[in-house]
Amino acid sequence: ARRLALFTSFGANAKPYLPRLRAALEQDLNPDPNAEEEEAFTKDVSLNKAEIEKVMQEIEGATKRREMISLEEAIAAGKN
Repeated sequence: ARRLALFTSFGANAKPYLPRLRAALEQDLNPDPNAEEEEAFTKDVSLNKAEIEKVMQEIEGATKRREMISLEEAIAAGKN
């Protein structure tokens, strides 16, 4: 659940992930044991409907985008 909460710290930058959160919520409400799992679907996050809905509302309401750096930039900054 902590990983899920991280989405809100990214503010508007997390908006592209809303469809995936909605899909996770829908899957939690209507699990299909015969369906194949989507590639890279996060299995280790407990799906709590209230938590997911709260995170989605916070992301939808976010307007400020955070300045992000690439992984390569973060690695380079750590070497200095």
